[in-house]
Amino acid sequence: MNRTRLLPYESAAIVFNDEMIADGMSKELDHQIALADAKSLYTTPVMRNDRGVNTGGLGWDPEVFLSVDWKARQRVRQSEMRSLWLIKQEIGINRTRRNNARIMNILNDKCPNCEQHSEDSKHLNLCPDAGRSKLHREGATKLRRWMTKTNRKTEPTMARVLHDFIRLRNSTSMEELAQQGSPELIEAAKMQDRIGWVELMQGKLAVQLVRIQERYSASNNNGLDGKSWSTNIITQLLEMSHSQWLYRNFSLHHHTLGYLHRLEEKNLRKTARELAPLRPEAIPATSQYLLEIDIEAEEQTFTSVSYWVLGTSDESSIKRKNLSK
Repeated sequence: MNRTRLLPYESAAIVFNDEMIADGMSKELDHQIALADAKSLYTTPVMRNDRGVNTGGLGWDPEVFLSVDWKARQRVRQSEMRSLWLIKQEIGINRTRRNNARIMNILNDKCPNCEQHSEDSKHLNLCPDAGRSKLHREGATKLRRWMTKTNRKTEPTMARVLHDFIRLRNSTSMEELAQQGSPELIEAAKMQDRIGWVELMQGKLAVQLVRIQERYSASNNNGLDGKSWSTNIITQLLEMSHSQWLYRNFSLHHHTLGYLHRLEEKNLRKTARELAPLRPEAIPATSQYLLEIDIEAEEQTFTSVSYWVLGTSDESSIKRKNLSK
């Protein structure tokens, strides 16, 4: 351990990880305790059981974990529910279609927007659906405008690289985009690549990027200081991610336009087509009038098809063997 140099008139100092805590001791200790718990989770190897469920940690390299500006993430103000959502998103236990299919033992695990199979938490910001892609581009454009605004000036090359990296949705490395920048930016970009694009969208920003901004703001009157800059960047990244979740949930659960409703309607119409060839005597007497309705006509609403199926499929009267006659 390095010997700590005391300030004038100081007889003692509190040191944590070779850094002297000058003020806000309680807050700093809380942070360090939480950081130690998080490090244990993140750096513990992934261990999957026979059902493919991870019962271990997240398998991060300890060096990569310590390269994240966790204090900036902690400074971002969020509601308790939003914080809970983010934690679930990070460790992969949100109610995605993949998780839902595993829990409920069903086959359909498709994304409600692009309909790719096995929708997991990493798919959130990578969904190729046209509407969600547009939403992502709009968020990236908003972030670029914020970074280049006069009173929030970001180091210019880093602003361009960061915007392009986010907009391109993990299709290229940040290191590649930073090749025209300084050696410091290239090294910072390498570290952000190791942290990951998906993780950046969860608010995990490389400390090296923040230090570049700190040096820039120290020599530029228009530059925003590193602490405020990182907090605002992460806030906007989390807003982008949560807007994708809201869009996805609306698409999934809307009572008339949602994916689940459309799937239910598709299955109901399939059932109606199977019931349509039934002989009249297989239909309950009180529902005979339903035979006069062209149930396959496009103008038939979901509600009318529902009533038709209910009326023709009275279990006490219907005989499935008539379907084949």
